Amino acid sequence: HTRLCRLDLTNWKVKIISSSGKDLLPAVSPHGNLLAVCSYEPDGTYQVRIQSLLNNQTLGWATFPYHKQPVSIAVNNQGTLLFMIMQTPDARQIVRFDATTKSQEILFSSPDKNISNLMLTEDALYFSANLNGNDEIYRLQLSGGTPECLTNTRFGAAFPVLHEDKLFFSDMTDQGYQLRQTTIQP
Repeated sequence: HTRLCRLDLTNWKVKIISSSGKDLLPAVSPHGNLLAVCSYEPDGTYQVRIQSLLNNQTLGWATFPYHKQPVSIAVNNQGTLLFMIMQTPDARQIVRFDATTKSQEILFSSPDKNISNLMLTEDALYFSANLNGNDEIYRLQLSGGTPECLTNTRFGAAFPVLHEDKLFFSDMTDQGYQLRQTTIQP
């Protein structure tokens, strides 16, 4: 069982934001107003739910069959676009689901590469992947294109977080994991 909590850095108080005990893969929208979570249901499906962090109201949900397992999720500020890294029997995919048009689009797919740790900004997705043989941080513009490698590490990079023009990530070194930052161009 899990319990998702939010830590307020101004007063150091913890607020429980999910009490179901089965929510996984929490993702907060770029402006911090929405939460997307995934849960495994007794019928063998995965349910991804979007809720307001202001009043805990559920704004929408989607159900996915067992053979389309969410690995990492992200939601836009309006709650209309859900991005997921999804594991299928044939590939690991980055998929965009549009709640307005009820459509989905595969943005990137690989039959044999690992893709994880999805993070959404206003105009791009950031993620970890071993597309060049080593885990690095990549950016995929929402307008389209191919993933762009942003790091070049010796042993691997993971867990991208963007703040303004700085990319923060975990760098695996021969001394253990270290937090790194680099400046990126838009």
